[in-house]
Order: sequence, then C-alpha cells, then structure tokens
Amino acid sequence: MKILLVEDEKEICRVYEEILNGCGYTVRSCYDGDTGTKHALEGDYDILLLDIMLPNKDGLEILEDVHASGLTKTKKVVILSNIEKDDVLKKATSMGALRYVIKSEVNPNELVEIISSL
Repeated sequence: MKILLVEDEKEICRVYEEILNGCGYTVRSCYDGDTGTKHALEGDYDILLLDIMLPNKDGLEILEDVHASGLTKTKKVVILSNIEKDDVLKKATSMGALRYVIKSEVNPNELVEIISSL
C-alpha cells in the first residue's frame, strides 16, 4: 500500500517513514504545500497523510484540490496535525478526510494502527 505523507517537519517524516516502511507500506514524503499538491493530484497513493500547517499552501487547500478532483472518492485521507479547532475538523471531514489525528496525542505505532484500520 502506498502512502503520500505531506509534512513539513523532516524529522517527523523520517520517523513515520521508518515505521511505516517497516510495516510494509511504501511512503513518499513531501515537505511543502506546493509539492504536496502536485503529488496528491497525481493520485499515485492509497492513503494521503496530510498536515495542516505547511509552507506555501496549507493542508486544507491541498484537500480542497484533491476533493475537487474527485480523488477523495477513491483515496483515503487522514489529517495529521496539531491544530485542534472544530471548524478545521469539520471542514476537513466535509471534504473527505476519514480521520483527524492530533500528532501530539498519538505515537507512530498508534498511527500505524489507525492507518491499518482504514
């Protein structure tokens, strides 16, 4: 299964890549909103792990583009952020995000469990 991880904190990406690759997933990481949008719209993934706060373009804008393209009908989207605002959560789920995970509340192994449950 292929995962597209859009996260600007490279150390977090490295940790998630290591654990997810070790569990049999193939992970491609992007560190900014523009690159994340490009790869998200290409659709070469099964699961999109998407941070909200990103350079150039935020995760909700990326999700809007993915949703508008129709990809949220065939791709699984998980928001992975430290933003805990109800309006952001509602907007993300209204555009097809299946889960909204607060990074500071889960460890990488718990994230693997969440992904496996999708």
